Amino acid sequence: MSPVNDPESYQSSRPDLHPYLYGARKLLDVGCNRGELCKALMERDSNLVCHGIDYNPEAVGIAQQALACVESIDLMREFDRIEQFLAANGPYDHIVAADVLEHLSNPLEVHRALFSALTPGGKILISLPNTGHWESLWHLLAQRWPRHNRGLYDRTHLTVFLRRNLSEFHPGSAGGMRIAGRKLKFLDTNTPSVFGKIMNRLILPLGLIPGLRNYFTFQFYIEVWKK
Repeated sequence: MSPVNDPESYQSSRPDLHPYLYGARKLLDVGCNRGELCKALMERDSNLVCHGIDYNPEAVGIAQQALACVESIDLMREFDRIEQFLAANGPYDHIVAADVLEHLSNPLEVHRALFSALTPGGKILISLPNTGHWESLWHLLAQRWPRHNRGLYDRTHLTVFLRRNLSEFHPGSAGGMRIAGRKLKFLDTNTPSVFGKIMNRLILPLGLIPGLRNYFTFQFYIEVWKK
């Protein structure tokens, strides 16, 4: 089992994802942690059935108190169990993989398995950090790569994604894919200085400029759907 990296950011209800998840009837949260996202969505819609997968057994124990079905599965080392879980409990009209795939050495393999568990018309919502953020160039010039406990330079990230890597999630003739949203930030920090807060506001118009906005995108929100 992989060492557990469980900062508080992974335990939130992720309100940034809620606008993309209206209309869900049966949802799987991959990397559900304590199930806070599902709990918030079920408060919004009492008819929602929510399942979860996480590699942290302690968090899974908490999530099991609220979610209909939750299992502890290591997505890299127990891939056969993912397929068994999906076959036994799917299909789903919504699957969420929020800040999960970059922590894997086999993200596309996991993505394909999740896609196969979608109902026709169902979708996967993926959120990914953008290593193509301008700050990465600064670190390359400084010849020192940061290793943080969370954020863009989380030390447990195993796979890097830039804007043009996102097409790797396209399912081809079986469906479609789009960038549904972006989170823009000037710097990778959760407690920005006054200067950082001002810059975060100033860069918002850059989100309207194709090409340039990629360098200030902190996070991508991607929707992949099945026909």
